[in-house]
Amino acid sequence: MSLRSKILAVMAIPVIVLGIATGALLRARQQTTEALDAERNAVAVRDSLDKILVDLTDAETGSRGYVLTGEPSFLEPYTHGAEALHGDLQTLTGLIGGDRAAEAEIAELRVLANQRLSLLQTIQLLAPVSGLTNHSQLVSEMSRGKVVMDEIRVLVANAESEAASLLRQRERGLDASRRVSFLVGVIGMPLGVLASLIVVMLFVQHLAGRIVRTEEIGRMMEAGLPLREPSTSEDELGRLERVLVQSGTRVGELQGELRRMGTTDTLTRLMNRRGFLPTAEHQLKVANRTHQPVALMFLDLDGLKLVNDALGHSVGDSMITEAAFVLRETFRSSDLIGRMGGDEFCVLFAADSYHAAKIALTRLKNAVDVANAQEGRPFVLSFSAGVAFYDPEVPRTLDDLIAEADEQMYVRKRAKHPDLGTAAVVS
Repeated sequence: MSLRSKILAVMAIPVIVLGIATGALLRARQQTTEALDAERNAVAVRDSLDKILVDLTDAETGSRGYVLTGEPSFLEPYTHGAEALHGDLQTLTGLIGGDRAAEAEIAELRVLANQRLSLLQTIQLLAPVSGLTNHSQLVSEMSRGKVVMDEIRVLVANAESEAASLLRQRERGLDASRRVSFLVGVIGMPLGVLASLIVVMLFVQHLAGRIVRTEEIGRMMEAGLPLREPSTSEDELGRLERVLVQSGTRVGELQGELRRMGTTDTLTRLMNRRGFLPTAEHQLKVANRTHQPVALMFLDLDGLKLVNDALGHSVGDSMITEAAFVLRETFRSSDLIGRMGGDEFCVLFAADSYHAAKIALTRLKNAVDVANAQEGRPFVLSFSAGVAFYDPEVPRTLDDLIAEADEQMYVRKRAKHPDLGTAAVVS
């Protein structure tokens, strides 16, 4: 599995959890809204039933007052109740919706209410009550009205009981929906998101650890240290580690070779200027810490240009090679020897005094004499030399030492060959 796929999979976890939690929360809220609407509907149904009873009671009270007194003003409650009754029945029908059992009950209630109004209209024809009134008919109509009203009350009571039961059911559903909303919104969603973030954090920590491991491999490559075993993972980082380890092993081999080639003069096998200067700088720092004096000798190979012009550069190269051989054979292995370029050489004597430097010059003169004593030589080997000393109590830079030794070399060279402007020759 690629690293990109792993990252996408881990980053998708919080999104999925948040999506699920959000969906559950929306569903819970929808259920809460539906339960609340159902509760309101149940309350409205109960209120409509109560209004229907009130309407019928008003109509009956007005009718009886009119029958007893004959006053038309007593018909106002009847008129108001009869008009309101039809509106309340219509409202109740709308609240029931598509419940067929409830619709059948409302239809039955409508029939009984109409019968009751019809009976009230009948007894209104007998108003006002007097000695001429047919009492038996009045009692009969009122008895019939009472029976109808009792049926209406029973029907309304049953409907209210069902509405109250439904209301309690809706309230329980509302409470359950609210609990679900609370659990999802306040507990479930934060815990889910937190768990997802913990997973993401652990993955990021693991990924950061692997990146640090890769970085350490790079630093070990840079320092030339042995590399650790690479990861066996098949993702991009695992493959990168393996490539780094393989490349680092090869680079380490090449670095050693390049370092040797970059700091070694190819002709003489001595240090070149690039290798000599930083090594000499380090030696000066050591001398400064240990409070040991250091001597630096600047050497110029005499007559190289004349040999190149007269005998060719191949002979000149042989002259430089022999000069380097004499220097290696003359000075100690602890002395730092470097070819600075062309016919110039430098030798750094660690922990040497002026007397020791003079002894080194004597050894060099003797070695040159031995080399020149050989028969059949096409050239005479000689050096012009200058020496500078480093005192840890009065620190100076390497450039200052080289410049001073170079100047001393030219002073001696001019003293020996005033016509050429050159100085002392070690020969």
